[in-house]
Amino acid sequence: MEWDGELIWGSGEDTVFAIIREGEVVHRWAAPNPTTNNIAYDPEEQILWLSGITSDIKAYDREGNYLDRTIDLQGLRMYGLAWFAANPDSSFLYALNTPNADTTRFNKFNPQTGEMQFVTIIHRDSASTFSSAFICRNFDKYQGSVLMTVANIASDFGGDQLRVIQLQPNTEWLRVSPESGEIPAGEETEVEVSISTVSRDHSWAFEVGEYEGEIVFTHNGFGGQTILPVNLTVAEPDQVTQDGLGCPSSFELFAAYPNPFNSTTRIRFSLPSSGQVSLILYSLSGREVARLVDGVLQPGIYSVEVNAKDMPSGLYFVQLKVSDQLFTQKVMLIR
Repeated sequence: MEWDGELIWGSGEDTVFAIIREGEVVHRWAAPNPTTNNIAYDPEEQILWLSGITSDIKAYDREGNYLDRTIDLQGLRMYGLAWFAANPDSSFLYALNTPNADTTRFNKFNPQTGEMQFVTIIHRDSASTFSSAFICRNFDKYQGSVLMTVANIASDFGGDQLRVIQLQPNTEWLRVSPESGEIPAGEETEVEVSISTVSRDHSWAFEVGEYEGEIVFTHNGFGGQTILPVNLTVAEPDQVTQDGLGCPSSFELFAAYPNPFNSTTRIRFSLPSSGQVSLILYSLSGREVARLVDGVLQPGIYSVEVNAKDMPSGLYFVQLKVSDQLFTQKVMLIR
């Protein structure tokens, strides 16, 4: 199965289905293979990548049209596909490969060139098998990007499990400049360390609370290391706060985080010049649920909290309007 931010996609062997969160099937088309069991979604190109256990990976649009793009499976036996847009080498497509009874591997493909690279081996025994693959960043915001797969384990050996593998640690919150260098004897230099409790695109944020850590400075002088303790306090912000005091270059509505959300989410937007601003939350039927902002704001980057304490589960729309410019995005409340 795969989630594209709006629909859940899955395959019933020879058929591909698109399902809304309430369980209704809204799209259905013939799968490329009679045993299509692997599916991944590229959100930038809005492409579905599909394959069977031994059939090549093929690209389709959301209406089921083949896009004349195929990736050679190169002999893999595939039991899961996942898309990892943050991969730095453009090998965005990850494949769960089970070449024999004792080994499970993850490989990755460059969807443009078809080049394949080895990623890692998952150790297993005769009592377990692995199937499915899913990659996300919000399983644990401090851990970074993780890959998850289901371990099908016999009940006598503990039953099925969800295995989580870290692909890329989250280092966005810490910046050190310079990261390395040379200090001649008897001299000194400045090292700037900055800590951010929220990402620039608001895709993750630290929870309110107290944090303790260490900055470890490794060197070739006496002792080899210098350890500096760090205490960080993350406080609850006001409902509407100005995150940036500078003047942004464009008017933009950033992605709400978290989304989907359970009780609260935050919405950020940039305002390059002063103006009358309205930020309104609507239900799926178009009913106004909350007027979050309604007034004149100065240039800056703003953050608004949405508290869904008395709201029912479902899909909502956030509409940001400044003069003749209008932006809309979807947010999903899950109880």
